[in-house]
Amino acid sequence: MLPHTVLTLILVFLVCISDCTARIQVSSNPVAIELPYSRRALLLLKDRLTPNGVLQVLANDIDNADAAWQAILAASSGQTPIPAISTVEALIPSHIMNASAFLTWFSSPAPHKLLQAHPEHYVEIESVANGITSINIVEEWGSLLFHYSIPNYGPGPKKPYMATLKDYPYQAVGKVTLRDGTVIANIHNSLRDKEDGTGIEAVLYGWLPSAAPTDVIQGLRNHQSIEFSNWLQFAYNDTIGGDYFPVIPKL
Repeated sequence: MLPHTVLTLILVFLVCISDCTARIQVSSNPVAIELPYSRRALLLLKDRLTPNGVLQVLANDIDNADAAWQAILAASSGQTPIPAISTVEALIPSHIMNASAFLTWFSSPAPHKLLQAHPEHYVEIESVANGITSINIVEEWGSLLFHYSIPNYGPGPKKPYMATLKDYPYQAVGKVTLRDGTVIANIHNSLRDKEDGTGIEAVLYGWLPSAAPTDVIQGLRNHQSIEFSNWLQFAYNDTIGGDYFPVIPKL
């Protein structure tokens, strides 16, 4: 029985080329190596296109998604929305970063903070006025690539069907609103510090129309898991790297 330690492994991949008579041996994981380059390439393209350029390129996809959402809403009429639920846990000592400090980082003007958290963040523009956060977004949930806004993302009020989550002191809700003002979903995100001081826990709800396709429900689950995992990692990297020094308040 091995002691409880962290083991670092060097993985060797044999990659066949053509008829496999030639091989390349790589002394690390190519998938892990590729990730930062993929992020950089996507950011470069999105930056060069600008948000307006991205909107022009994706105009047909967005129009098709708008029509699909209207059909989903019509089929869901009068029925209680259904939840897409994700949970994320970050193992970070509380003296380095806690939930309050993460939220302070999240509200800070970090470059590409929103855009780089998920490859399917095509446009992510955040603005804060009088303490109210508004977000303008083009992203993909499952098969639907659409343009929406959350005009008032904050502590409430919550819908009657939303979970109370009394043990989560940091909660925010917002209406997912299409370009014509149609509300298609509601977001309810909650965070807390782990009781033992070893990290942050997040419970992420997306309340969707009852007729939402399975791939859209699962797509939203996956989407929120990916973006919040990355945001927590980015916040941690900024904190220990010296780009951002949070004030850790006591709860």
